[in-house]
Amino acid sequence: MEKKIVYASSLAFLPFVILLISFKLAIAKDTIVITARDIAKMNVRKIWDVLNQIPGISAGESFVSIRGSNKVKVFLDGRPINDPTSPFRAVRFDLVSLEDVKKIEIYIGRGALKYGANTSGGVILIFTKKGKRLSGNVKSYLGNFDTSHISANLRTGRSSFNAGMSFGYEYTGGYLPNNDKRKKRFGVKFDYVKDKTKLSFSFDYTSKKKGIYGRKEYPTLHYRRKSNMYSYSFGFKRKKVKSLFFLNSAKTENRDPERNIYNFLKVRKLGEDTFFNLELKKWGNLVFGNSFRLDRAKSKSFGSKQEYSIAFFETYEFLLFKKISFSFGIRETIYSEYKDQINPEIKISYADKRWSLSFIYMRTNNIPTFYQKYEKTSSKEPNPDLDIEVSDNLSLSFFMKPSSNLSVGLSFFHNKISKRITYVYDRNRWIGHYENLGKVTYKGVDVSLDLRITENISVKTNYLYIEAIDESSGNWIPGKPRHKIYSDIFFNPIKDISLVFNVKFESKQYTRSDNKASVPARAIYGLRIEYTPCWIKKKPEFFMEMKNLLDEEYCYGDGYPAPPFMCFFGVNFSF
Repeated sequence: MEKKIVYASSLAFLPFVILLISFKLAIAKDTIVITARDIAKMNVRKIWDVLNQIPGISAGESFVSIRGSNKVKVFLDGRPINDPTSPFRAVRFDLVSLEDVKKIEIYIGRGALKYGANTSGGVILIFTKKGKRLSGNVKSYLGNFDTSHISANLRTGRSSFNAGMSFGYEYTGGYLPNNDKRKKRFGVKFDYVKDKTKLSFSFDYTSKKKGIYGRKEYPTLHYRRKSNMYSYSFGFKRKKVKSLFFLNSAKTENRDPERNIYNFLKVRKLGEDTFFNLELKKWGNLVFGNSFRLDRAKSKSFGSKQEYSIAFFETYEFLLFKKISFSFGIRETIYSEYKDQINPEIKISYADKRWSLSFIYMRTNNIPTFYQKYEKTSSKEPNPDLDIEVSDNLSLSFFMKPSSNLSVGLSFFHNKISKRITYVYDRNRWIGHYENLGKVTYKGVDVSLDLRITENISVKTNYLYIEAIDESSGNWIPGKPRHKIYSDIFFNPIKDISLVFNVKFESKQYTRSDNKASVPARAIYGLRIEYTPCWIKKKPEFFMEMKNLLDEEYCYGDGYPAPPFMCFFGVNFSF
């Protein structure tokens, strides 16, 4: 074991000995950053509503996909918040309130170099606010289907100390039988900053109880699911060194007395990440670090299992010419259960005042979940020999801002996944399992347009064209529309009122891997209205949101019935 670690570490630094030549540093601006001010202009309630406005991204209450891939790792203040008990690493967005978000950084089709496996789609970093004075907000809203919500955030600070606390509660009776849902959230955080040293601690908890309706053709009217997650982190930062320790503990229980089903899966994930940033002035910038993961799982069906990994990474950035920057990095990972992996990332970009161009190549791995490998249910058998996926991503991105009123983005991408983890169903035995089966290709283009027509009217539109093909069968991947358009029209008729009309179009999607069943194309409309009376000193925000304005009946790409017309009224007090 020690020899493997020494070998991997020495191999990692070799390319940078060769690349250390005299060039100045340039940081390519190819990361999407959304600030709290940007979020306020969107008039949205949830983080996934923000993400849906980004080209190539599709998000929901507990999932996010980038350019067709749901292998996206999401971090909250440095620690991952993907659910380790989920079959496909769903995201615990409920751990954070949107009003507590300082900024969101999005790495589309890259980020594996620093953030590791399960990032073939990309990486999303969420940072929360800090406060030197007493500040925060209280938000509440009501809606149809017996929907209610209340949440609060509080921040304060004095001298070198900062502290924050938040909580939230939400309930809905649901739009289908056995479709109710109850969610709770609580979190605290502390920071100590003195000179160039920073210490931080955070704790977050979320729980959810819900019913599972199932599909129309096979409803499950007694299926109940209960899940929770505890997340702890401790961070240290000193000058150019940053380290973070975290522990996530998650548990999911499923019950269906009608089918005599009861199972649970509990996973504890312990992790540590350390980053070193060396500014070499005219020689460029060298960032390197290491990470450690230890996962322990316990289930009714398989008892207990354990896996761990150790990784090292380095990346070197420099200015090749006056406006052309180049970076090269490599990540080596040692796995307890899989073959060790060495993954490179290369980026070259040109940046001017009005336009930029970048090319990125990245290789990463997607690791099987405990559920996929070991869990046994009424419809799934375990496969402990399941191996990791290998993903190669290529992208070419162009961004142009010819004036302050217009910006355009265009990105071509080609992602190929080998040893794809696929659910294989045996119709003779009425049961299935996960296998590494064939190759999948995601390729296409995403386009963004941001146009201010007048002082009071602006339009923001994103278009995604994607081909998602299973190379072994030639079939289309289920749940992946060929065309997707998301558009917001912003209108401020008077100073106190803002309206946002939006439309979301998705073309036909297959619901089965053999492409013998599909859901038709659809266009869904929504409206958001916000009223902020300027004559009130504290300026409360009164808002209304309507989804599916035409009350259309349709199904998602997985065949699950989508919500009908929904309407919410609420108020947000900030102080």
